[in-house]
Amino acid sequence: MSMSTSSATAYASSSTADRRGASRRNGRGVAGRYDPIRWIVWLFVLNILFQRISIPGISIPFTVPITVLWCFAAWRFGILAVEKRRMILWMGAAAASSAVVLPRSSSSTARSSASTAGCSG
Repeated sequence: MSMSTSSATAYASSSTADRRGASRRNGRGVAGRYDPIRWIVWLFVLNILFQRISIPGISIPFTVPITVLWCFAAWRFGILAVEKRRMILWMGAAAASSAVVLPRSSSSTARSSASTAGCSG
């Protein structure tokens, strides 16, 4: 059984469109992968809903562990790609920005202890 080129192309494109429509209906994006837009929207909604709730005993909002777990799940499902070079650059920038806070916090502690020592005498 042979098909002409135009009918074979029409058959292939219609079956591809059918597969795309079916994959979108069950919550997945093109080629059976999860749709990243839905993941981002739901993460945004969860951050809005839980932004005022903090974890008991810790002074961080509940959205921090939600975001970390959400990103881990997105990585495991193949939605999020971790590139080695960008991750190293980001970790370096995070370390540098956190290192800036250390001298500032130690100098403010020294100033506050000096001011209390001056008041007690």
